[in-house]
Amino acid sequence: MDSEIKSILKRNLEDVYATMGAACARVDRSLRDVTLVSVTKYVDSTVISALYELGVRDFGESRPQVLWEKGPKLPADCRWHMIGHWQTNKVRRSLPFVSMAHSIDRMELAELVSAEAMRIGRRIPALIEVKLVGDEAKHGFSPTEIREEIEHLNRLQGLSLQGLMCMASLEASPVACRATFRELRELRDELNRTHSTMTEFRSLSMGMSDDFEVAIEEGATHIRVGSRLFEGIDR
Repeated sequence: MDSEIKSILKRNLEDVYATMGAACARVDRSLRDVTLVSVTKYVDSTVISALYELGVRDFGESRPQVLWEKGPKLPADCRWHMIGHWQTNKVRRSLPFVSMAHSIDRMELAELVSAEAMRIGRRIPALIEVKLVGDEAKHGFSPTEIREEIEHLNRLQGLSLQGLMCMASLEASPVACRATFRELRELRDELNRTHSTMTEFRSLSMGMSDDFEVAIEEGATHIRVGSRLFEGIDR
């Protein structure tokens, strides 16, 4: 890879980590408690390899067919996060690459991923996607649906449910984003209180390039950052 491009990546990565650290410090959290998921859907395997060389191991893809292409080209210790809407006909081929599924957004998908995971002898770490904004393009269970279905979801043996995921509105102000992220955290805490027999939900996947600072302040354990990392690189 061109040394200038790698230098840009290194600078961007250091800037993101510094911003993450400052957000953690403001709310007395440890940077170790927040996982940076590098969203790589617009960059090729060469750029991802450079990030890997800089120490990044967690990568997020929203399109399964792209994951099929990139996954075999990268080292085996890469952790691939499925962060986009997952069509059921793409689950079987994708699942061997997936370390964590962030976008379990409907019961049909949850049941299929569980069944496929069991078929290949795995239990997939998974997050339930919750729709908290009125954007028709967004997917996910409503908070009411989560409350009604959480026991059934928790019984799916191929899933290791670890928490919740959401997306704020792309047009929202920082104040509105904060309200969305806080609502997700409060829903997670409610589920932990009211369903004490299930494994405690600890994870919150929320926050992207423009709003991850606010997400961290509101309790994010996983942030999904793309454009901020690749700024200045011809992708």
